[in-house]
Amino acid sequence: MYKFEAIHEILPEQERLSLSGLFTHELMGEIALEWGELIRASIKEGLELIVIKIYKGSEFIGIGIVSIIRRLKLAKYLWKPLVPFVEFFAKFDVGFVEIPFSNMPGLLTVKGINEVERGRILNGLVDYVRETIKLGMLCVKVDDSIEQPSDSPFCKGMVPLSFYPNTLLKYPYKSLDDFLNSLTRKKWRKCRVDRRALAKYNGSVEVNHDIASISSQIYALYKNTTTKVKKRPHYIEMPVSINEPFFSNLEHFKNLKPCVLTVKVNDVIIAYSLLMQSGNTIFFKAVGLDYDLSYKTRAYFNLVYATLKYAAERKCDKVDFGVTSYQFKKWIGCELHSATYLCGSSNPLIHLVKKPLAFFIERRIGTGM
Repeated sequence: MYKFEAIHEILPEQERLSLSGLFTHELMGEIALEWGELIRASIKEGLELIVIKIYKGSEFIGIGIVSIIRRLKLAKYLWKPLVPFVEFFAKFDVGFVEIPFSNMPGLLTVKGINEVERGRILNGLVDYVRETIKLGMLCVKVDDSIEQPSDSPFCKGMVPLSFYPNTLLKYPYKSLDDFLNSLTRKKWRKCRVDRRALAKYNGSVEVNHDIASISSQIYALYKNTTTKVKKRPHYIEMPVSINEPFFSNLEHFKNLKPCVLTVKVNDVIIAYSLLMQSGNTIFFKAVGLDYDLSYKTRAYFNLVYATLKYAAERKCDKVDFGVTSYQFKKWIGCELHSATYLCGSSNPLIHLVKKPLAFFIERRIGTGM
């Protein structure tokens, strides 16, 4: 029923723009391809990106995005006592059908295709990937935009792994003040305390479009944050990490509409967040903090308020705040949207450990929330 065409090389910018225009109704549809090419341009080793065009007969109906992590050590995601038994030989090429670094499905379809047909298309895409790409393991991200067809098995033989939910704020406000005035008095007071804490240290929040000029500073803050997060007992290591070229390359991918919010104290950047825009949605990504002054100035919370102000100025009606910090994000009104990996493998060793792997990762996620 469906036909697939894998594109391994970089898509030209004009083709990316043309294809992206077909997916403006999807949450990240307008920038998914551009975002993928930024990741490809920045992470040169150990990561391969494949875009798969999908047709129904001769009609183009969507794309699949597959990233492959080469020689991934799966042992580090297992229970620690098991690690010594498998860490020296358990290195596999692992494929992910998802928009990289986004926690969203790697299936984008044109308008008019419902959730059940998206499930059928995803089944076909998974079969195609399994048949044409040699992988030790395949992980497929699904959410409530994809439903299991009643007349066919859904990603047969794959084990579900519940992952961190995404947070999405519906934002029908014309200004930050409109939003603050909609809060309860208790919440309004907390926001006022946060903003006054920044003012106490003569701090300010700035919008930066010349990202390359501050890329080394914000990367240092990003590393600072990831180093701190790694010390948490429930930490789940990313298969690959964002690097400094990621930030310096942002200026070459203007279709992301990127900007960086920075919190400054005495002209020194102590916190930042990366913002992008797809359609009427702002995406809040890749936060970095100085953990001394950021606590005193309530920098993280002030970045969130500045993001809401920016969204109103851009006339956006949704803000995607990504994963983690769920308590505060729910407090400001974010809805949680579930995300699940379906994991499968024909490799006997991985087949043996895939259920324990899912169990231990889910347990860490549950602890982290």
